[in-house]
Amino acid sequence: MKELCWLLTTHCNENCGYCSKFTHLPVITNAEYKRILEILEQYGTKHITFGGGEPFLTERFDDIVRMAKQKGIHLKVVTNGDYLLEHGEILPLLDEITLSLDSVDRQVNEKLGRGADHYSHIQQVLTYFKENRVEANININTVATRYNLDYIQAMIPFIKRAKIHAWRILRFSPLRGRAARNKAEFAISDNDFEQLRMDLKSQDVGCPYRLVDYDGMSQNYLLIAPDGNVYVPDDLKDVKVGHILKDDLKQYFC
Repeated sequence: MKELCWLLTTHCNENCGYCSKFTHLPVITNAEYKRILEILEQYGTKHITFGGGEPFLTERFDDIVRMAKQKGIHLKVVTNGDYLLEHGEILPLLDEITLSLDSVDRQVNEKLGRGADHYSHIQQVLTYFKENRVEANININTVATRYNLDYIQAMIPFIKRAKIHAWRILRFSPLRGRAARNKAEFAISDNDFEQLRMDLKSQDVGCPYRLVDYDGMSQNYLLIAPDGNVYVPDDLKDVKVGHILKDDLKQYFC
């Protein structure tokens, strides 16, 4: 079963040089969100991962979450966390919240394009979760690039202290957009990624973790782009299979 990722928007407040979000696409209208959720329900969808851009910048994100939860769908959101606390009313409806964090070092986060204060803001978000007893499973996504490769192990004390549910470390993938243009700047070698795997294997990480290489990205995800087109990533390319509102795509959701 492929993981369904609904990329709701092209907008983001950060400027990560390795980002592979879709850009320069027309975004579907607000009126179409309900119809898309009805189609996904007809296809038997049980899980949705919301992404972007930054999904919390989607104009009707709270309404989308409420409509999806009414259909009994397991909901996960991948976010940089910057706008999350402004949406406190829907946090109880989310089953998983995945925070993007690539380093605990200020200079590294600045170099990556997240901003020097990104780690401290993530800490504030986690404090809010604890104080307000947010029950969603809290995950961390880390993208392994040339700039932060030597700093990933330094994240382990934070991962353990924050009682993270799961940590996913994804190899930088020049799939599309800025990531494709900046491949030479951010890419790491097969040996680099394997060495990271071996280094982490000898560590007490404190939670389940998974390293995702290129083969783990191909054919394992079904993407709904902000314009409604549906793609299956394959061999670092987007293979378009149709449009969620125009085509019968049930076979891809089975």
